Amino acid sequence: MSRFLYDIKPEFVDSEFICVAVRKRGYIHNLPVQNRSLLDLLPPKIVFEAFPHVKKWWPSWDSREKLNCLLTFMASAMTLEHIGLALANS
Repeated sequence: MSRFLYDIKPEFVDSEFICVAVRKRGYIHNLPVQNRSLLDLLPPKIVFEAFPHVKKWWPSWDSREKLNCLLTFMASAMTLEHIGLALANS
């Protein structure tokens, strides 16, 4: 890729906190690299810090503290009500 773009070397960024596919990605850009400061990102939260209400439903055999991917879904109010009742009854 670099040989077609004036031999500019890519800058690699780990996409762990940005994308589901955890891997380093190379970007070629024309942004200045001198005198720039790094962003202080907040450390990732563990599941129970981010979602404290799920602890009572979390299975005892699941020892994970971090998840790399949360899928979202737009549900109707009726679907959410059914899910809430199913959780309350379990």
